[in-house]
Amino acid sequence: MLLPAQGLAYLRVPKAANSSIRTRLAASYNLPMPEGIVPNKDRFWAEQDPSLVRSMTLAEFQALPERPRIWAFSFVRHPAMRLYSCWNNKLVENGGSLSRAFVAMGVERGMDFHAFAECVAAHEDADCDLHVRSQVSVLVHDGIVVPDFVGKVETTQRDWAHVRYESRMRFGADIGALPSKNMRLEVGLKPADVMSAATHKVIRERYAEDYARFYPRS
Repeated sequence: MLLPAQGLAYLRVPKAANSSIRTRLAASYNLPMPEGIVPNKDRFWAEQDPSLVRSMTLAEFQALPERPRIWAFSFVRHPAMRLYSCWNNKLVENGGSLSRAFVAMGVERGMDFHAFAECVAAHEDADCDLHVRSQVSVLVHDGIVVPDFVGKVETTQRDWAHVRYESRMRFGADIGALPSKNMRLEVGLKPADVMSAATHKVIRERYAEDYARFYPRS
């Protein structure tokens, strides 16, 4: 998501403070609010004027002639806790219909977390719903981590302060505090608090690249 006028880009990772960040960006840059559509929904961004916001793939972003002048950031989350948050949100809290991608994967309501993890582990990123694709698949292009800065949900306060600093230094404006939107799980929780060692092992194997890139000490 490129904001051309600001020279700022946000590479969004679902289930990693994405709703909070998109809500903050929309408010900070006074983006038009289509009636009945909130900033944490994809449709909000799809309906924005391209002069205000442009959505593109990693390859398209990297190929932009002005890419060297754009500051890009993202946030990631511990892979096991990110997957747990997705299961809790999509299969426990929400009673609506599942996405077509989840249905095609074989995800079903009533699945316990271990069954959900095994189902995800049986599919490659290309065949997965965006919410459970690896973070590497979202942020790495040609072996390179695309964003200039990658914060972590586990250290949101510190890392968002850095985003605010870069905004002030580069664009002359404070992007503002991050709202705690859809923050369902306490940051202090660890995988051992909510899942078995067997489930965590399945997740570690499925998201091995995420661990290696972003959580090598976990």
